[in-house]
Order: sequence, then C-alpha cells, then structure tokens
Amino acid sequence: MLKVVSEKEVDSSREVIKQLINAESQNWYALTLALGKSYKKQDWSKWGFSNFKKYVTEELNIEYRIAMYKVKMSKYITTYNISEVDVLNIGWTKFKEIAPFLSAEQKSNKDMFELAEKLTVEELHNRLNGTKKGTEEKGFIWRFKFNREQDDILKEAFIIASDILNTDDTNRLLEAILSDWIINHKDKE
Repeated sequence: MLKVVSEKEVDSSREVIKQLINAESQNWYALTLALGKSYKKQDWSKWGFSNFKKYVTEELNIEYRIAMYKVKMSKYITTYNISEVDVLNIGWTKFKEIAPFLSAEQKSNKDMFELAEKLTVEELHNRLNGTKKGTEEKGFIWRFKFNREQDDILKEAFIIASDILNTDDTNRLLEAILSDWIINHKDKE
C-alpha cells in the first residue's frame, strides 16, 4: 500500500535519497518482470480485459508503448539471467537501449552495464546505434558468435596482425585484417 506523504514528512538526507533511488531502480526491474510474465500468461483476460493494451492503459495508466518496452526487456532479463544487482545503477530507459546488445556472455553484459552507467540515454543510444551527432560519426557495435574452430582462427589472425602492427587495439586489428582481405581478393569477384 502506498503512503501519501507531505513535503514536511520527506527526509532529504543523503542516505534516504540513495535508498529512494535504489528503490526506484528495484521497482522498474520488478515491474518489468511482472509485466512480462503477465503478458506471456495473458493474465489480463482473466481480469476482464479484452487485451493487454486495455489492461495497461485503463488499469495501470501506463502508455502501451512503454508497457511493451518493459515486456520486451523482461525477455532479455530472463533469457540472459540479468539480476537486479546488475542493473541497480541504470534506469529502465538505459536498459532498453542496451538490451538488444546483451548476450549469454556475462563479461560482455558487464561491459554494457558499465557503459550505460557512464553515458546519458542519448549518448548511449548514439553510441550503440552509430548515430551521427553534428559532424562526429559514432561507431557501430557488431556481435558475432563463433564455434571453437572459428574462434581459434580469429585469435590467430589477431595475433599475427598484432605482431605486425604492434598494437592490441582490436578495432584497428580487425580493420587491418579486413583491409588485407579486400586488397588481396578484390579482383576475384
């Protein structure tokens, strides 16, 4: 049950503010999971609503678009076992941006969470989607899945390129490997 409080009753101490922020973070996570579960089980029909849209807009007063973002986000949370602790320092709008880039690889997800903590929602969106802002072009994120043999080949190519170029910058190494392929195979089209 929610308690209505007056301005005089609100404690503005640093610790209370931190607790409220954490509670807000936990609430979006729990709400996201609950909406996802309800959507999947079609609970709204048991509650007398003809569809999910009517349920969220009429009963919960949530925009359908936002509810569907949360339903989609819940799929990422459950698929990749994302815990509340993982997303404690990012809001749902940042999680919405990084969700399509998450994977079963926990290290990669941790990097995404750290990136989300550092950037604003707009910066995060631009970084992940390669959007241009002014004249500065942002990068793209590509994701690949390799089997063990392919992984070994990729690592070997990176080692050779790293030795030749004397760098460990994976972006530069991949660019050099691909450029070499293009130069050496361009005429064989």
